[in-house]
This record gives sequence, C-alpha cells and structure tokens, in this order.
Amino acid sequence: FLNSLPGNKIMLKGNHDYWWTTVTSMKRYLKENNFEKYEKEFKWKYSNEIATQIPIKSTVSKIKEMQKEGIDFELLNSKEIGIANITPSFMEKEEVVTASKKGTIMHLFLQKINFKEDYNLEKLENLREKLVYKKIISEEESKFINISKIEKFLKSPIAQEIKKCIKIEKEKAFCTKIKAKEIFEESQDEEILVQGIIDLYAIDEKNSIILLDYKTDFVEKEQELVIKYKNQLKIYKEALENALDLKVRKTCIYSLYLNKEIYI
Repeated sequence: FLNSLPGNKIMLKGNHDYWWTTVTSMKRYLKENNFEKYEKEFKWKYSNEIATQIPIKSTVSKIKEMQKEGIDFELLNSKEIGIANITPSFMEKEEVVTASKKGTIMHLFLQKINFKEDYNLEKLENLREKLVYKKIISEEESKFINISKIEKFLKSPIAQEIKKCIKIEKEKAFCTKIKAKEIFEESQDEEILVQGIIDLYAIDEKNSIILLDYKTDFVEKEQELVIKYKNQLKIYKEALENALDLKVRKTCIYSLYLNKEIYI
C-alpha cells in the first residue's frame, strides 16, 4: 500500500522505541551503582503517619462531629477549625433561623438568669422584653425563647440545688489537653488542645462542683442525649477538675425539650 503512494518514503523510529531501551539502560545503571537503597528510602513511610494529620487544636463541637461521623483530615486541618464562623451584620442576607440558632438564643437567655432570684412567667417575660429593648436579641429572635420551658427548668431539683451554691459561673470558656487516643484509636501519645464553653458550673458549700449543660435537641428518649454528649461532658468535667483542683460531684444534662434532668 505504501509503495503505491506517490513521493519519497522516510521511515522513523517512534519515541516509544527509544523509551524502552532508555529505561532498560537506566535500570541496569541504577542496579550497578547501588541506587536501589535510595529507592527504598524514597518509598519509606512514617509508621505513625496519623500523628502528622491530627490537629494540634480543636473545639469540643468538632470533636463531637469526629466521633459521630468519622475523621475528615482535610476538614480537621482547614483554617475553620477552632474559629467561629461569624458573618458581619452588614453582609447578612435574609436569615433562616435553624434549630442550632434557636438553641443559641435559648442559651443566651439562660445566661442572663440570676439563679439567686425567684422567677415566674411574668418576670421571665420582662427579662425577654429587656433583652429586645437593649438590642441583645431581635424581636423575631425573642419568639424562640420558650418561657414556660425555662420556668419549668428553674423549678427543677438541679436548678434549686444550684440556687443554694456559693458560686455560680455561666458560659465559661476553657482550654485543656486531651489524649488523641480518645478520638483516634490509631494514635499513640499525641495530645490535642481542646477549647470549649461550659454552660454552667456551681460550687457548693463543701467545695464540690455541679456541672450543668443545657440541651435543646429534639429527642424522644434521654438516652439519645447521653450517647451523643457523654464524651463532651467528660471533657468539661476533666477541664474543671484540672483548673480548679476540685471534684465534680454531679454532671447533668438538662433537656429543655424533654423538661428533664439527665445525670451522666
């Protein structure tokens, strides 16, 4: 066929013909000059590779997600870890109030409660109006504060016990170290610096601590909250005991949805 075509014919070797001979020669050269040892070194892997991926700092909330959903190292080591995602008000568009946002509003209201005072529905309503007047919350946000549930909480045994304590602290930030093994089974002796905020702790007359965490989750059974938050409360407990050199006597979740105190 080629001979039947007009013109001169020139045959050339393709690159792949040269490539095979070059590779063969290169492999022979590397072997003869003891380059194989370098190949092994280039292929070496650190036996504790997970230690290079574990974040040195995280938040309690992020740890809870890791334990629930598994480990996403790309997310863990992103710039968002440990930093609040706050959008300036001038950049905000029409906001959809999520369940998380509603929970934040309830937490804010509870932060303003003075446990040494007696509250009824009228007094709680006045406090809600005061927060709107001071522009701490908006009129729309105030609608998500369930006054009747907060009144029930304030009448609960745990709230009455806190009322008698000599010191009550709310929304206290903390930083503590935990063993990475508590989250990553494959890790060895690494530690993670964890930061978080404790809803409330109180110190009684015997110098022991009552630790309280509010939850607004929609759940059917209290055991759901225990499973979901027991590790979070464990970190809070250890952080308090290490910082104050006191023992936590009670660790309690108060479910505002179930109107129930749950001891861990």
